[in-house]
Amino acid sequence: MALEHCVFFRRADSVTDAQVADVMAMLAAITDRIDGASNFRSGKNVSPEGLHKEYLDGFIIRFSDEAVRDAYLVDEEHRQAGAKLVSLCREGRDGLVVFDLEI
Repeated sequence: MALEHCVFFRRADSVTDAQVADVMAMLAAITDRIDGASNFRSGKNVSPEGLHKEYLDGFIIRFSDEAVRDAYLVDEEHRQAGAKLVSLCREGRDGLVVFDLEI
């Protein structure tokens, strides 16, 4: 079964759009490189509901199955991009939400 890997984060106050764009470019390149990973999308929350709990940035990657997702999770470039993303988050890892949705 395919998965949508959804990641939302609370950006630290000092973090710029350019810093976020740099990490998103790293993640997009990883998505392009891994067979079975596709459809990388990223951006800012635009919901008018006000229920974001300050998770205002995020990205989504589609994986063809769990094995591809699991390969992505242990990929060295993913780990580097993940560490960089955590460094941009208010509260570090606690400033991230990861949700994998079967589709």
